[in-house]
Amino acid sequence: LPFNGARASPMCPRERRASLCRFCTLRPLSNIKVYFFPGPAEAFTLDLLVSLLRQENAIDLCVIQVPNHVSYTEYFLVVSGLSPRHIRAMAFYAVRVYKFLKKDKDPNAKIEGKDTDDWICIDFGNMVVHLMLPGTRQRYELEKLWTLRAFDEQLRKIPAETLPEDFILDVELTK
Repeated sequence: LPFNGARASPMCPRERRASLCRFCTLRPLSNIKVYFFPGPAEAFTLDLLVSLLRQENAIDLCVIQVPNHVSYTEYFLVVSGLSPRHIRAMAFYAVRVYKFLKKDKDPNAKIEGKDTDDWICIDFGNMVVHLMLPGTRQRYELEKLWTLRAFDEQLRKIPAETLPEDFILDVELTK
């Protein structure tokens, strides 16, 4: 029995409320009310990141495995949020958990767009996360760009840019 004599409930032990704790993943093991707390031994994986974003009520979560010729990342995530405050909270929570689980050999997380209201990008090394407002996401269509690329109608309609005949790349003129 808990210290106050009440019955055990499926609430997180760190926070005595019905919502999920920000520091653990509530996963019941069998019928016993035991929960798994990710500790420093657990790695920051794609599955963990997706579950964190879902826990934070991310909208339209999209995971794209990038082609092998892209060397700077393995996965590309695009996520929408309800408001600028919501995307900022999701971003900083994901970075906080990453820092908690980070090993010495892991790269530091890099955040771009801290001061913007509509788009924040986080680079975790093997995963890049774009958190956007729905309007911004619709405008840039990153999922379409990364999945369709050469098959996109808009890209095919753009005429190929031709350079003038007298154009020479990387030549400095001296007089």
